[in-house]
Amino acid sequence: MTENQGRHKPVTLEDIAKLAGVHSRTVADAIKGTGRVAAATREKVLQIAKELNYVPNAAARALATGRTNTVAVLSGPLNEYYFANTINLLETHLTAHSYDMMLLHTRREARDLLSATKVSMADGVIIIGINLLTEAFLQAKSPSQPCVLIDTTDDFKVDHIVLDFGPAIEEALDLMLHAGKKRLAYVANNVNDSARDEVR
Repeated sequence: MTENQGRHKPVTLEDIAKLAGVHSRTVADAIKGTGRVAAATREKVLQIAKELNYVPNAAARALATGRTNTVAVLSGPLNEYYFANTINLLETHLTAHSYDMMLLHTRREARDLLSATKVSMADGVIIIGINLLTEAFLQAKSPSQPCVLIDTTDDFKVDHIVLDFGPAIEEALDLMLHAGKKRLAYVANNVNDSARDEVR
C-alpha cells in the first residue's frame, strides 16, 4: 500500500509529487497531458494518482486556469421531446470535448443562474428555446462569457441559432395541395415561435 492510502484527507498534487519524486508542476502537467513530461514519468505519475484515487479539485483548477470546463445549459421542461433530445445531443458533444454540462431546467434553477456565483461557475451558457430570464441573465453575466441562444425569437444581441422550418413546411404544403387537400390546419406548441411565423 502506498503512502496516504486509507486516509480521509483529499489527495493533493504535492502528495503525488512526493511519491513520484518530482515537482508538483510536473504532476499537474502529467495529469493534464500538457508540458514536456517524459513518457516514463507521466506513466509513473498517473499510476500513483490512480492508486491514491486522486480527484482533481475543480475549484483550484478554475482558479489557476481561469476556466471551469463547464457549460451551463438553460432549458425548458425535459419531459418534452424537443428539449430532451437537444440536451442529449449537447451533452454528447460537450463530453467529446472534455466539458461538463450544468443543466438548469426549472424556474428556480434559472433564477439561481443569475447569482454571481453560479454565473462564474460556467465558461459559457447555452439557452434553448425559452426567453425566461434570458435578458436578466445577459445583464448579469460577464461580458467575456460566451452565450448562445437556440430557437429564441427576441432580438438579444448575442449569437443565436434558429432552425429553418421554411423548406420543410413548403414541401408539406405542396404535397397536401397536390393531393387535393384545401382545408389545412397547423398544430404546434410554443417551443419555437419562429416556426409559427414562417407558416404565416
